[in-house]
Amino acid sequence: MRRRLRLGWFTCLALLTTVQVAAAQEAVRVAVEIAAQSDPDDSVGQRLVFQLREAVRRSAAFTLTIGDEPRIRLVIRTMNRLPDQPNISSIYSVVWVGQGKDTLPVYLDSTVGFAGSAVLQSSAETILARTDKLVFDLRRLIQNR
Repeated sequence: MRRRLRLGWFTCLALLTTVQVAAAQEAVRVAVEIAAQSDPDDSVGQRLVFQLREAVRRSAAFTLTIGDEPRIRLVIRTMNRLPDQPNISSIYSVVWVGQGKDTLPVYLDSTVGFAGSAVLQSSAETILARTDKLVFDLRRLIQNR
């Protein structure tokens, strides 16, 4: 158990160092990967993930990525909120994971919520705002150590 904890802190330190380097360079954007798993009949959840990806693409602070570069990974799972009334709203969970290059992932935060089809863009922006807060807190933690 102790070895896993040390490895987790090492991975977190590697991620924090990466974020610190990114903070020192104005033009560098934080890499974000969105891994989504939606039920096949959950069109609202699929649209929520699409809106989130589009919000990341429009953002000046983040860049959408896949691959081995250091990144913040958002793992999203969605399902119909009302199974007998599909396409009205979706329940979602988001887990934020930090991962440096060639390191194990580190849990950062998580949340659950629901979004109706009329507020998908707002819900996506809320998730992205929370991602921005996580990055800000990580940078502040590095500067204060």
